[in-house]
Amino acid sequence: MNSISTHESFNYYSIWSSPFGIIVGKTDSFYETNFIQSITYIIAVTTNMIIMLNMIISILGDVFDEFQLNAEIYNYTEMAQVILETEQIISYLGSIENYKYLHICIYAYEVTGTEWKGRTIDMRDYLKDEFFKKYLKPSLDENHKQISEEVKNVSEEVKTVKIIENKVRVISEEMKTVCEEIKGVKNIENKVQVISEKVKTSISNLNNRVEDMEKNISNIQGSIELLPKILNK
Repeated sequence: MNSISTHESFNYYSIWSSPFGIIVGKTDSFYETNFIQSITYIIAVTTNMIIMLNMIISILGDVFDEFQLNAEIYNYTEMAQVILETEQIISYLGSIENYKYLHICIYAYEVTGTEWKGRTIDMRDYLKDEFFKKYLKPSLDENHKQISEEVKNVSEEVKTVKIIENKVRVISEEMKTVCEEIKGVKNIENKVQVISEKVKTSISNLNNRVEDMEKNISNIQGSIELLPKILNK
């Protein structure tokens, strides 16, 4: 339109350079001296514009998400402030300080939940409804069942281990009594050995005495046999 109104010829400057300069700002002629500089300048400016627009969109999205997170708080705060101002105006002549509750009513037949709540709340709802209830909660319930079954099995094994432990205690007590009895038997055996040795010594002494008595008897018999011979002479 500018070229038609000014009767300029259609060339690079009228078709591209002038509108581009109006949008992003007119620059020095250094960037338009040759084709490579022009292309480099256009790519750089376009890339910067895209980056800046993306940054603005992300900032606006973050601000909107932050506002949506606290939207109910802001809404109820504004309503409470309006009610407070109204009460202050009404009670202007006489100040009355009464603690009251703020009742918030919602229209019963109003469809809620269809508006866009922001990425953060939408992701939170998705994680709560879709991921947690459909995927995570069943797996957690299954793991809980498996853990409860394992706990039951472990408790039963613990009971069996306790029973075995009690049996081992009984066996150990019986072994102690058997060991004590074995010690008593060993003591009796030692006493029997001592008595047997005493009996052996007494028997050997008795044998010696018997031998001595036999010798004495033989001597007496010899002397008795000598007496008749002596008397005959």
